[in-house]
Amino acid sequence: MKEETVVTLLPAVVPPVPETRAELVAARLARKVAPLFGVPWPDTLEPNPLGRITWVTDFTRVTLSEIARGAPLPTRAQAAQLAGAAELGTRGWVILDRMAATASGATLPNEIANATLNRFGPDTKAAVVLVAVNRLLDPLRAALTEVLPVLAYQDGSRLIPDLRLAAWAAVVVEVFRSQPALVAAGIRARAVQRPLTTAWEVPLAPSAAAESLTRCEISAPRTTASPVLPRDLDLVDTTLPGLALPAAEGPVGQQAAHELVAGQLLHRLLDVGTLRDTSHLWISARGPGQLALEALLTPDSIIDQFVAQALRALPPVDGGPVDARLPALPDAAALAQRPLATRRTAAIALFGAVRQVLTDAQARERLRLDAFTWLGQAHGWLAGILPADDPVRAVAGCRADVLRLDLVRYDAERDKRVLVEALMASSQYCIDLFERGSLDRGAAAEILSAANRQLDTLRRLAEASCGPPADGTPPAGILDDHVRRGWLVWLRMVEIDPAVLTTGPLPDLLAHHLHNYATYLASHPYSSGDLTQAVDLFRDVVLPARARYVARTAVFEPLRVSLQMATAATTGLARLARAAGHSAQARNWAALGHLWINRALADPGTAAMLDEATESACRLALQAVPALLLAVELQVSPDGVGTAADLAAVDRLLSSARRWISSLPGPFARQDEIDALAARREQLPTT
Repeated sequence: MKEETVVTLLPAVVPPVPETRAELVAARLARKVAPLFGVPWPDTLEPNPLGRITWVTDFTRVTLSEIARGAPLPTRAQAAQLAGAAELGTRGWVILDRMAATASGATLPNEIANATLNRFGPDTKAAVVLVAVNRLLDPLRAALTEVLPVLAYQDGSRLIPDLRLAAWAAVVVEVFRSQPALVAAGIRARAVQRPLTTAWEVPLAPSAAAESLTRCEISAPRTTASPVLPRDLDLVDTTLPGLALPAAEGPVGQQAAHELVAGQLLHRLLDVGTLRDTSHLWISARGPGQLALEALLTPDSIIDQFVAQALRALPPVDGGPVDARLPALPDAAALAQRPLATRRTAAIALFGAVRQVLTDAQARERLRLDAFTWLGQAHGWLAGILPADDPVRAVAGCRADVLRLDLVRYDAERDKRVLVEALMASSQYCIDLFERGSLDRGAAAEILSAANRQLDTLRRLAEASCGPPADGTPPAGILDDHVRRGWLVWLRMVEIDPAVLTTGPLPDLLAHHLHNYATYLASHPYSSGDLTQAVDLFRDVVLPARARYVARTAVFEPLRVSLQMATAATTGLARLARAAGHSAQARNWAALGHLWINRALADPGTAAMLDEATESACRLALQAVPALLLAVELQVSPDGVGTAADLAAVDRLLSSARRWISSLPGPFARQDEIDALAARREQLPTT
């Protein structure tokens, strides 16, 4: 893989040297800050005098001198060791061991003078970084500003506030994901500057008029020219007003809403990579000396939580799931004339809004067929605005294929052959772009995981069919081969050695994401090797990591999903052991599954989900009921009280599943499984 050419979806842009003097300083700062925070110079610019090296710098640790030089300084001891380097004698500086050393009195190429930096304040480092980040992200800021007014309904009316927020946040999150170190530095610089640039209006009373004020006192006149006092992260602060969110009347109300909404999203982005979020950050080398911060984000959860929190803080507006509509596809011919950044931004924002519509269970059911049609049309729209090899087109096209199958996967009468083949092709194309270095690790891993999960669901449905699937789905073996290869590529994308999955230490947040791979292994009921590996991975890696996440955040749902999928693995192993006549072993596996599934069922959120009778409740029933029935059949709970409780749980799970199935427009593809489970239940009286 030629990683030095890796393309992110919404990349920062290192500017050329501008012709206008007013833009010169910001551009020079941007050219120094970019490589410090993992942004390489593009091939379209003259080469960086320091080479293609990039660093992943911590804003809190970088110094103003290092920003002026555009490279980290060695310590005194390291500088002494580098003092004899041959390059110091010829050009006065050297990059060695990723540090920049200079001979006495020498400077690095194009180093920025202190007098220039001191024009910025009140906190010079924060101000300089904020100016540089804004310059690097300015093409993306301009693109987002241009795209927001284009997003509308078919009749031209403005999207409702939650869709506007979701579209805007989807772009901001993707800009962050494309260069996390840089955007995080801008967020932190903004946080430093914002309170420091809030000026007091403090007049002198007559009693103090005769006193002379010293230079540093409040209301003292400045003895030097006013410094540059940046306070906004333009990508967020200058684009947010374009959403025209509901707010209290007057400038004060608008400003309060702006600060609240912007702060909510920026705080969530700073949680990425911490144990308060499920996203995974890691440092990779994209080439010799080129370090980058990679991000495997969970944008859905970030955006969902942000939109819900923002709406609670804003005045209520009319509308809801009953009034939900899908946005119109903007005019492709007009959009095709705009810069590439604008076209990419439009695709990301539009899919963010559509995903937000489908997040609500009621709206999803009401718009299921309309959304299926919209996503099919989106392919042609993407082809009209983006080149065939564009990474945003590849990822968005694959996302459309995932969502289309997700909407109809349980419809037994829908012919899915073309849909499945389209997703197999689009996910493979994303892999190809990754292999060519045209799609970064985080974006590739996130979309491939979504495609793998969707295809594996279809594979399991195909396995449950007697003979060739009636809905045109390819044979289960073909799907399984594709998905297995996909997961092995995914492990390579996130730089995991499969041999050390359960033996070597793994970062907590990476362990959290291994749930999906473990789920794939757990879904092979006739492969003791896959099932055993799944149980090991769940027990030793995934469940402990997700339990720690619950302890930190009090959010149980990720752990519940892992518990129900881990139970599928233990149920499979128990069945295999019982069929082989190993009764004790079967009871042991069934007991472990019984423990895990009851842990999931005991959470109050699970009970609420069953009461609502959602698709998630039906999926839980399909995993939990087999485990509970097997526990009863093998007398894992030999006392009558335990058996009665297990059967009562089975009845509740099946009832919830049936209520959701009755809401579907067509036959349920897994109806035979539900009927078979109900028949087994009938053979087991409550007392």
